[in-house]
Amino acid sequence: MHVVADQGAGRLAVLLHGQPGGGRDFAGVLPLLGSDDLRVVTVDRPGYGANPAPPTGFAGNAAALAELVDRLSPTEPVLLLGLSWSAGAVLAYAATHPGRVAGLLLAAPVGAPEAINRVDQLMALPVSELVFQRLLPRLSFLVEAVSGSHLTPGERTLGRSQGRALTPRDWLAFRIEQHALIAETPALWDRLGPTPYPVTVVHGTRDTAVPPHAAHALAERLAARFVDTSAGHLLHLQVPVLLAAELRHLAGARIPAG
Repeated sequence: MHVVADQGAGRLAVLLHGQPGGGRDFAGVLPLLGSDDLRVVTVDRPGYGANPAPPTGFAGNAAALAELVDRLSPTEPVLLLGLSWSAGAVLAYAATHPGRVAGLLLAAPVGAPEAINRVDQLMALPVSELVFQRLLPRLSFLVEAVSGSHLTPGERTLGRSQGRALTPRDWLAFRIEQHALIAETPALWDRLGPTPYPVTVVHGTRDTAVPPHAAHALAERLAARFVDTSAGHLLHLQVPVLLAAELRHLAGARIPAG
């Protein structure tokens, strides 16, 4: 993982962006976090931004996250925020490193089989290579519409200010991650269950990318706290205050003994 921002001190919280995206996606959340009791780190995941590592799936992202956590917080458990696709990476990490996790915040998360829709399946097809290389970059402005996130002018301006021009490499990473979403979700789902640390699932009631029943199924599987909000899929743009508050809530929650 390539560190983009590192602010505050105290318990480590790592925020993982969705797809396509980068560590700057949390620019609206960061000012609301970071203090003497919380150190907040955002990253470019493999295949994106300044991260030179090749794109990979849930397991590969989890391995990269493990290296980062071991380096930044070798002894203390950490808080993890997984946005959209990266919720799968966070869950994969937590499944293999439960003792290293203080809490999970899963925002508009994949993870449940029901989160995979026909569009996801279409974009994962090998024959869609031409679409990813030529057409999708030109249609990236449609992300807002197809996600159910009808942004206000202010939210749209924030998104433009924290984003960057997407490159062919970004779309290659997107395509590889779509394959992983299809291929790795069933095994990941089979490993999930109630956790020894607190988990919160935040979902937008207008989200058309991850349907409500999929988010509810994941929360039930994990015995997680479920929070819904009047927003679409782009929660980091629409409800940064809520995400910051829920992360702080997790930071104050105690990990059950034993």
